[in-house]
Amino acid sequence: AAVVEVVDVLTHHAAHEDRAIQPSIERHLPSLAARIVVDHEALETRMAHFVSLAEIAVEALEPERRIAVHRLYAELATFTSAYLAHQDYEDRVIMPALEAAVGLDATMAIHVDIVMSIAPDVMARFLAIMIPAMNLDDRSELLGGMRAVAPPEVFEGVWGLTTTILSPADLAPLAARLAIASQ
Repeated sequence: AAVVEVVDVLTHHAAHEDRAIQPSIERHLPSLAARIVVDHEALETRMAHFVSLAEIAVEALEPERRIAVHRLYAELATFTSAYLAHQDYEDRVIMPALEAAVGLDATMAIHVDIVMSIAPDVMARFLAIMIPAMNLDDRSELLGGMRAVAPPEVFEGVWGLTTTILSPADLAPLAARLAIASQ
């Protein structure tokens, strides 16, 4: 179930990029656009493969289960390496080149378009994975930014989610930075 959840989040992420960013990349950076398409297809193929490996591991009996889990672990590790290399390429090459081509305002408009197009239930699933993985500075920036621009009920919902996914030791300094009384 955890593998399927991560694959679903990553698939949503790629679909949002393909819809909102890829047309601009194709128009302004055609020499870079093809690599993104190829990378996304390769990563999606690998995700389907490790979902299959997870299903095999769940259904296997001992001692085959141990072998199946190890295969899944190895595939997840190598996938993570490939995925992070892809993210690095997007962050260090694609996005700076796109910003240079279309400007900061247009780049930020794409980002806002992506965020606004994510359904609330999907966003909650994304945040449930993202927030615990962030450091205090990034959590403060994310939630402080939401608090500044989102309707109060949206921020209250995200804060409520945050209180259920962070430990008290992680929640207290975040609440202090955001000047929110701890529950």
